[in-house]
Amino acid sequence: LPGSRTWPPAHCFQSRKLKPAECNFATHDREALAIVHAIKKWCCYVHMQPVTVLTDHYTLQYLKTQPHLTPRQAQWMENLEQYVPELKIEYRAGRLNPADSLTRQPQSQLTTISRYHRDPFYLNIAANNSSVYYESPFLYKEDSQVIFVPTGRKLHHLLLREHHDQNAHFGVDKTLAAISANFLWPKLSHDVRSYVRSCHTCQCNKARNAAPYGLLHPLEIPQVPWSHITLDFITDLPRTSSHHNAILTVVDRLKKMAHFLPTSTNAIAEAVADLKTPKALSKQEGYVGVRKRRGKWGAKIKNTAASKRVWLGTFDTAEVAALAYDAAARKLRGPHAWINFSLVADDSDS
Repeated sequence: LPGSRTWPPAHCFQSRKLKPAECNFATHDREALAIVHAIKKWCCYVHMQPVTVLTDHYTLQYLKTQPHLTPRQAQWMENLEQYVPELKIEYRAGRLNPADSLTRQPQSQLTTISRYHRDPFYLNIAANNSSVYYESPFLYKEDSQVIFVPTGRKLHHLLLREHHDQNAHFGVDKTLAAISANFLWPKLSHDVRSYVRSCHTCQCNKARNAAPYGLLHPLEIPQVPWSHITLDFITDLPRTSSHHNAILTVVDRLKKMAHFLPTSTNAIAEAVADLKTPKALSKQEGYVGVRKRRGKWGAKIKNTAASKRVWLGTFDTAEVAALAYDAAARKLRGPHAWINFSLVADDSDS
């Protein structure tokens, strides 16, 4: 207002990107271009009215009084005379010129406040957890400045972008450490890991830090029967009078001949560790090595005497399991076959 230090509230805002040719303008011309663009855009408000422009660019205040104008500046001033005959440009230092509402308005805080009241997770924390406290407009962790971020994909994506894209595209650990130092929300680690691994810039420019995977090779075909065998277990069977509820299947990899040894699920690893030369296998010539699936009992057998003959396969090898289940299915077809088999096996091993 004329003669007053009180300015009316802002009515409108305007901004745009510089065109490729405008990017080559000098700083003085780029600052003047902002005045020209604003007056042309909002001429409906300032047409034929006295206008005062505040700028933090010192030399721009002499735009109308400088003795020599470039052709571009002369054209701008001629166009401005059609809209604003009385144009006054005043210099105000940047430290005295408060930031405008367009670039500094805290819209995220308004969103955060509204989301806190709609998020049952944080409502429950605030009501039942004494290690948090609310200080408008955020919910903080006790004894720290860590802010609880409400559930919202846009808020989470904004923080992830600020801490990863604008921080030299660090990896998962550094990005997680940077965010968790100031912010916290459920499944933070999962979100950081997913965002970093899906970052297009990282995938295009970062080199792999691991050696390439090797090629897959099938198992060699044995040359002698019973030189290599496979082991697997069939569990959760009805418990017999001898307290057996599992079967250890031993299959020759060359001829697919099978032997079945009764055992218990509580002694699966011990059954393999004690598998030195059972009667069924001692009759076979050329018994050398064992091929079995990895499992919970794989670690126990490594430190046993049987480990010298055991070849640990890949995780959950389907080939080994298929051989064991197919052979057992042919052996145990009837409803009482398991009970009868266990009794016969107990008598034969005694």
